[in-house]
Amino acid sequence: MTELQRWRLHSLPLADTTSEAAASRRRAEDIVDRAIEAMGGLDRLLAVRDMSVSVETWNSRSYVWAPGPTRYYRRGTGFREDLQRGISQGTDGRLNWRIRYGVLRPPPDLRQQAERWDFLSRFRGDGIVVDYVGTRLIRRERREVIRVLDVKYGDEYLAWFDPDSGLLVGQGEGRRHVSYLEYQKVAGVLVPRLIGSEAGIPRERWTVSIDQGLPADLFAVPPERSWEPEHMSRIVNEHVARVSEPVRVRWKAFYQAPQPMAPDTPNAILATAETTDLVEAYTRRKLESAGVLAREGPWHLEAYIDRYYQTIPPPSPPWRQVEIVVILWKEGDTQARWSDRFVRRWPVTRRPAVDDVMADAWTSEILTRLARGWPQALKLQSGADSSRSSSSSSR
Repeated sequence: MTELQRWRLHSLPLADTTSEAAASRRRAEDIVDRAIEAMGGLDRLLAVRDMSVSVETWNSRSYVWAPGPTRYYRRGTGFREDLQRGISQGTDGRLNWRIRYGVLRPPPDLRQQAERWDFLSRFRGDGIVVDYVGTRLIRRERREVIRVLDVKYGDEYLAWFDPDSGLLVGQGEGRRHVSYLEYQKVAGVLVPRLIGSEAGIPRERWTVSIDQGLPADLFAVPPERSWEPEHMSRIVNEHVARVSEPVRVRWKAFYQAPQPMAPDTPNAILATAETTDLVEAYTRRKLESAGVLAREGPWHLEAYIDRYYQTIPPPSPPWRQVEIVVILWKEGDTQARWSDRFVRRWPVTRRPAVDDVMADAWTSEILTRLARGWPQALKLQSGADSSRSSSSSSR
């Protein structure tokens, strides 16, 4: 029998309502019902339509509360989490999504977060079965412990309640535990305020808002970032107005060349896939916006990270430096028609290292270098064509 089959057996109605298993289930359900009353009552909890939770995390080094993610819930159908500036993920109940600096990325499945959004859905929702475990001493306090089986999502965990207040004070499975150290009253409902580790050490502080009328489009797949065509066209055509052939290039994906093991770059850095994908997406969209991206044609634009490393102090703090090469080449050539490079430096205190602001600057510079290099590449082409013509005539 598989684990999921065992869970499904737990969810079936008990034939013998006087059995020990039935008594265990009723005892657990009574504990859950008592917690519901302590939080404000079933009617009040059922009336909640949406909720937002702004999280602060405790920084044990600087001893301050630092801003963390903000989560939004819309009664069982919508979930959104703003992880940090420019990075969010969510679901509207049908489609999952994740966006990073205006670029959609492969999302995790967030339907469970949307459906199991509050106490009622986690302890009395569809597919939830609870059983009584017993009384245990947790951090020297007597607690009533129940086991929660989530048949729908294949989840199982323990939850423990304060027998005096009736409130949920902790839950977890394996090595993952969370403690609810303090509650707050919001719109007539008691909700967690201070969240800690299994040992009771504060880790998060929640500011909760209820029934704000969160709109459905907050949870919909957001549009990707775009750039104004006139501005992008102006960047590319700034240096090419007098050439006979307009800019039309095919774009090769942005990448990082193998890092040299040289004495002057001992701290070589491997760019993350998120960094290269971000620069790749921004460059492609800017070329499209400028009207110079071709699906077919002989000219190719290529850009890559040639060197990426961190300096050794001094100076202090250390800096990161990237050298990006931009190349124009034509099909049939054995070498590039034109190439150039540019350098960017920034202090390592910047977090994250490469965000939308930096990627925007890098990609605008790639377009600027394309604009400067296009006339030169055409001149080289003209010279190469003349040389081939002279050689053919002499023969």
